[in-house]
Amino acid sequence: LWPILLAANAVPALVQLLTLPFFPDSPRYLLIDQKDKEGCIKAVKQLWGDGDHMAEIDDMMSEQKAIRGEKAKSVWDLLRDRAVRWQLITLFLVVSCMQLIGANVSLEQLTSACPQLSLGAGSISSCLQGFLIERAGRKTLLWKNYTVMALALGLLTVTLSLQDSFFWVPYCSVALVFIFIMSFGIGP
Repeated sequence: LWPILLAANAVPALVQLLTLPFFPDSPRYLLIDQKDKEGCIKAVKQLWGDGDHMAEIDDMMSEQKAIRGEKAKSVWDLLRDRAVRWQLITLFLVVSCMQLIGANVSLEQLTSACPQLSLGAGSISSCLQGFLIERAGRKTLLWKNYTVMALALGLLTVTLSLQDSFFWVPYCSVALVFIFIMSFGIGP
């Protein structure tokens, strides 16, 4: 019943995928990155309800003014900055602990001949995540990666059912698990 067990993970991903379009983008992302004040106000009202939220919006606008003209830091600059050292340590611990949630268990089951594949999937997705969040936005990364995860799990169900039919199907299963873990690591 492994195919059914692995396919069951698609249900929460599909629920989140279907509900995600009804949530607004982050007000901070809209104001600072997209420079869309009206969209920011609309998102704030949708998230926090009607009321006077101008203090929060003014805080975001002052942050936007404070970072205006500042160039983005490189990865090396970020690693050397003492002001964000504890945040980096926290992020490293969270990303490391995500490896223990069980997403890699299926990869390890299917790739016992190549254990480096599990380490590679987690490492690559962790590195890509930091760069992609700021460029694409969290909401976009979530819905696109949940779509890829749902498709990968659906196809994995098919390939696991046909595993004994063709010699190349187990390789497709390994590739689909790799795609699932990469999508999970980059998005959710």
